[in-house]
Parts: sequence; C-alpha cells; structure tokens
Amino acid sequence: MAVTKDMAMLDAKTHSADASEVPEASRYAGALIGIAGNIAHGWAIDTKNPDARVIVEILIDEHPHGMCVANQQQTAGDGTGDTLHGFSLLLPERILREASNVSARVANQNMMLGASVQIGQDHVAVPAVGASQIWYNGGLVISGWLWDPTSPGTQLTVKVRHGQQVLMTALADRHHPALVWMQSAEHGFQIELPIEFADGKRHEIHLETDDGTNLPGSPLVVCCHAEGLSRLLRNSWPESAKNDVHSRKKLEILAELMRAQETRHPMTIGFSQYPQWFKLSEIQQAAPNAATSGLRAAVIITGDAGPALDRSMASIAAQRQAFDWVIHHAGDLRSAISGAAAQGADLIVGMMAGDRLAPSYLDKMALAFDKQKTIFAYSDCDQDGTDGERTNPWLKPGWDPDLFFGVDIVTPGSIWSAPKLAETLSSRPALDLPDWQTVSVLAAEATLLHDRNEATSVKHVPAVLYHRSSSAPAQPYDIGVRSAACLQALKELAERQDSSASVSEVTHYPGMTRVKWSLPHAVPSVSLIVPTRDHHRLLQACIEGILNRTTYPGRVEIIVVDNNSTDSKTLQYMESLKSHGVRILPYPGEFNYSNINNYAVSHASCEVVGLVNNDIEVLHEDWLSEMVVQLYRPNVGAVGAKLLWPNKMVQHGGVVVGIEGLAAHTGNSWHSDDPGYLGINQLVRRQSAVTAACLLVRKKDYEAINGLNGICFPVAFNDVDLCLRLRKKGLTIIWTPHAILTHAESASRGKENTPDKAARAARERAHFINKWTNPEMIDHYYHAGLTKSWAAGPYNALSLK
Repeated sequence: MAVTKDMAMLDAKTHSADASEVPEASRYAGALIGIAGNIAHGWAIDTKNPDARVIVEILIDEHPHGMCVANQQQTAGDGTGDTLHGFSLLLPERILREASNVSARVANQNMMLGASVQIGQDHVAVPAVGASQIWYNGGLVISGWLWDPTSPGTQLTVKVRHGQQVLMTALADRHHPALVWMQSAEHGFQIELPIEFADGKRHEIHLETDDGTNLPGSPLVVCCHAEGLSRLLRNSWPESAKNDVHSRKKLEILAELMRAQETRHPMTIGFSQYPQWFKLSEIQQAAPNAATSGLRAAVIITGDAGPALDRSMASIAAQRQAFDWVIHHAGDLRSAISGAAAQGADLIVGMMAGDRLAPSYLDKMALAFDKQKTIFAYSDCDQDGTDGERTNPWLKPGWDPDLFFGVDIVTPGSIWSAPKLAETLSSRPALDLPDWQTVSVLAAEATLLHDRNEATSVKHVPAVLYHRSSSAPAQPYDIGVRSAACLQALKELAERQDSSASVSEVTHYPGMTRVKWSLPHAVPSVSLIVPTRDHHRLLQACIEGILNRTTYPGRVEIIVVDNNSTDSKTLQYMESLKSHGVRILPYPGEFNYSNINNYAVSHASCEVVGLVNNDIEVLHEDWLSEMVVQLYRPNVGAVGAKLLWPNKMVQHGGVVVGIEGLAAHTGNSWHSDDPGYLGINQLVRRQSAVTAACLLVRKKDYEAINGLNGICFPVAFNDVDLCLRLRKKGLTIIWTPHAILTHAESASRGKENTPDKAARAARERAHFINKWTNPEMIDHYYHAGLTKSWAAGPYNALSLK
C-alpha cells in the first residue's frame, strides 16, 4: 500500500531502519520483482523480526521517488515469515516514459533489494501481486482502487465479507484521483456498510477479489457507534455525576478528547443509508417541548385541492406550535402575502400542495428569527419516496447570495418576515408573483440591496424540517426553466448591482442560471506569477497558453520565477521569453512556494496578482476576464478557478475546511460537465478557500495580510491559510466554474512521498491544526451533516455524529 497522507501514523509493527543503525548484510532480504503496467512490485522482510513490515523506498534512475509498506499478499522469497511481505507502488506513466531503471531499498538505508529493473527489458514482464489501495479512517464508508495491470481496461469487482457472509459486491468503476496519470482512472470503489455495523462492536471486514484474495490492507476492523463518541459519552454519563463539579470537569476533559478524535477520524456513512441517518438526526435534535417564540405565523399553500393538499394540511395540523392562519391560495401570491401581513402575521411560510412540514418545523424556524433584523430563514429538506421513505436530501450551505443567483435551493423550507416581504412587494407593484421562487428572489433583494448584515438578515437552520413531495424534482437542477417572472426578478436584481449584468441559463441545465457581470470601466492590470524549477515542457505549455490563448483587454504582466533551474532546455526557453515581454525573476535557494510568490509579488507592477502554477494549461481564452470580473465585485478578496485533470475530471472545485481537521478539494469524483452536489459544480459560489494553483487577488489585499506564510506553510496549506486570513478581514472568497484550466497537480514539485517531504508535510499539517482547527472554525459553506472524511471526499457521504 502506498504511503501517502497517513505516513506518520503507521502502526508500531511497521519498520523503517534508523539511519544511525549499522545495517547487517543478512538482516534484510527482498527483491524488486518487476514492473507490471505502472506498478513496481516485489517483496521485503526483516529476517530478525519477520512480524515487522519493512518500509521500502522506490528509486527511479537512482533518485528517490516514493515509499510503500511491504504488507501485501506475497510470501518472502526464502519462505520465511507469513504471507504478507509484498509491496507495490504506482508509478506515473509520464515518469516511466523517460526513465532508464527502477530500484528498491529499505527506507533510510542503502540496503538495496535485489537488482534494479531496466525499463523496456523487465518492464511489464511480471504480473503484479497487488494493484490496489484501501482508504479507511473510521465510520461505515471504505474507499480505494483496484486495478489489474495485465488487463488495464477491465474493471474488477470488490467482494465485501463479514465472517462467512458476503455483505455486498462493488464494481471498481469510479474515478479515483490516485490514478489520474493512468490511461483510465475509472478503477475506484466506495463501499457503504449498513448502519447495523455502527453498534459499538468490533467487526472484521474483508475486502476480496473475485477469487477470495484479500486486498492489501484487508481485513479492516470497523468499530463505531451511531451516536458518535462525544454524544455517546454525554448520554452515558450518570445524570447525578453531571451535577458534581469534579465529575463535570472530567466529563469536559473526556469530551474534548473525544472531539479531537472525531476531528481526525470522522465517522462517515453513505448516502444509501440516509433514511437511517435521518432517524438518528431526528432523535439527536429532538426537543421535549416546543419553545414559543411569540411570533404569529401564516402558512400559504399553493396547488389544487385533493390528496396532495390533504397531506400538506395533515402536517400543518401536527405542528407542535400551531399556525395562526392557514391559507390555501391559487393564482398570484401578492394578495395572499399582503393579506396575511395586514392581519398581523409576523411570519409567512410558503408550501406547495403535497409537501409536508416536520412536526417541529414552525417552533424551530420561528426561534431562528430576530423580529427586527431577520428577513428570512431556511431549513434543509428531503423528499418523500414513493413508499414514504426518506430520500434525496438537500443539506444546504449557509446563505450564499452568489449561489442563489445560480440555483434556488433555499425556497423549500423557507420562512419569511411578513412585514419586510410586504414592504418589498409594495415597492414592486408591477411584478407578478406566480410561484414561491419569485418570492425568494424578492426576499433576497431585500437582503442584498439594503446593506443588511447577512449574518442576521438570513438564517440557515441546519435540520431537515421540510419534506418535498414524491412528485417534486429530485434535485434543484431538475426543476426546469424558472418562470418568466422569476427570471425577470433575478435580472432586475442583478442589474441593480451592475447595470450591464445579464442572466442566462446554464448550458445543459436550464433550471440553473448564470449572471455575467461586467469588467470595471478602468480595466485593472494583472501580474501573473509562475514559479518554476526546470520542467521545460510544463512551463512552455503554461506560458504559451497565457501568451497565445488568453484574451484580456487590460495589461498583463507575466513573471516567471526561476528557482534554481539547471535544465538547458528550460534555461533556453526562459531566455527566449524575454523577447515576448516575459520577466524572468531569479530566486535562488530552497523551494518554498510561499516565499517565492511573496518575493515575486513585491516585484509585480500591476493592481492584481495571479498565482499560477507552472503545470496549469489554458483551455478557454476568457478565463482571466472571468476571474477579474469576479474579483472586482463588491467585497471580494480572492477568486479561484475550476481546475481539471487532463481526463476532464475536476481536480479543484473549491476547498472545504474541516476535513479531518484540515482542508480538501471539492469535486474530485465529478466530471467537468456533471452538475455536482445540488448543482454546485456548474455555479459561481462562495467558498472558505480556493487553491493557489490559479488564484487572483488584489495586490493591496495580499500585502495587507503579509501574503503567504512561508514559515508555517512553505509548500502546503498556504493558500487555505491566505484565504482564511482574507475572510477574517471581512472579504469573500469566490470560486467560478467559468474559468476552466487544466492542472497536473504537483507534476512539477512531486508528491509528499519521500522522508524529507513527508516530515515537512506533517509539520504543515500540525501548524494548520494548531492555527485553524477548533470548534468555532466551521465552514459556513459546507453542511455539518456532510462527511468530514478525506478518503470519502467532500459531498460524497454523510457525517455520522
């Protein structure tokens, strides 16, 4: 199994020889058997401690490339030890094409494991023992990849066994980021275990191939509880002890330790288990009695009379806090809303006949209201299945007006201030109100155009309190074209912020819209900063795209920062760029991405600086204009682009913070054309952070916060840290899907798979956790009910706690 993110957490039986030890020639045995497809594989054993697992370092042309653990199904060559001494490591095709030989040694020693393999001679000669990897960090979701290098086009099946029972099979046909450099990356799998395994007991789960061979890393031990550690602790603690000062202090200490454990090892459950997840959340969020807000509420239901209306009325009658007015209305909604406000209603709830309210809907939503400040609030929602089961949840982000322009996810479950809604209606006497979506636009208008504090004027209640009808569209992007009145209201709202703005449908998704904002009249100049060390081909593809395939009406300055390049082709190419107006800025010394960019920004002459990796390729000529347009909207601090792998899968669709206490990219399982969760892969939206692989920021804002932090974050997390500091200054981070570029992530600097890189990466992770990971650090744009697991990935599963 390749050693990646979790290298610092290898168990005690994994052995890497200390460099200070004097190696005994007879202590280690092993061999690099060959290379099958892209997989280097072999075996290694510590003959003095056969139960240990040796860490093997793979070298390409005598240069360290990566490490892996010899813990896979393979008997040692001399027959000693058990059967788990095999190792394998996936090698990128682009590196193998230029390599001469591959060799292996015990990590931290010069103890070579047999002879080297000559590319082109031993290459592909011997089948690999294991071509798979498993990721599991707790909970009920297991992910990984499985590939047969002797038949690379075949998608294999993973069998999941518990004792003698085969629980399920899963076809390894999902896109997996670890395989992006292969001819096909569609060999990933995600296994969602049933909720019955979250019973607090120890379960041994085997992942096997069709012939019953365990995958490397199998069997796994699954031991978790559906309540989560922190809640389980509090619910199990004796009530009498909670009133004792000393016992209460012990409880708080234990609870804090549990929270730290849950942060680093989050419990995850698959979307297939949503009905059970919903029941758990109902229990966990239940309040014994309805708390009274003192606000008077009206509910207005649209749609025809019949069984659908009866279902809605039954849910209204079951409310713990009764509505003061129940109105069934057909036609334009203006009169119904104005009438309810005139009768003294403080709150208005809009429903479609057939939709239902959870019994606690009104009391929980009303409590979220500040009568003087709140304009509207919205809850999460799901859908009634054809047999009454819970399905298709919309676990919504915090209020995001940019996302709202693109898709309406807030209306199902919304509750509005009746006086403020009536006031807005009176200012728009000519606008038709045929549906609740148009009402939501008017409520958003009241928020956006009156300089109100978004934190108090719009509230998100993160609970599933509204149930859409089984006949309603399953996803917001399935709703279809919005009504003419709704589109007109959106257009007018956009034009009141930018007189040249236009609103159009998103290609292939007519239910979603895009606002095209205009560039400032004085088009800002842009300095694009591209650090490099050698990698002539990558650099040339990047720079040629900027020079020849970028259309931007303002001045563009290109600064290539040369960090100790020695390759003659790279040096010649950089020299030739000078005649095209490209600045070559030498930066000698060790690679420190933060310091390199800070140095370049200090030399930049433009209003805007763009941080651009040398492995970025331009796909569309308007990418820069789109990013500058977004940057120059009010209160925006930084803008990130949609970055794709060469196979058109999404490498960066924004960044979610809080994933195992760190941060993770969004969208790695989505194709560029996929809608993504609730349609967000196709929509401009706010994020907590974006990647600096292609990031625009005003130079004055960058310098005001002292740029990237080269001390704590020389390579990783510097972009997330930058964005979080911009947000602390009150600025917004925007991600746009309309600036699309290719990114060969880490193609130039490599992966964190050598001992020195791994140590540096561990230090950066520790710094990030110490600085940003705390209970108050919640990603406003990512629902707490969604997974925090790095292996599952943002939006791909649910959080079990």
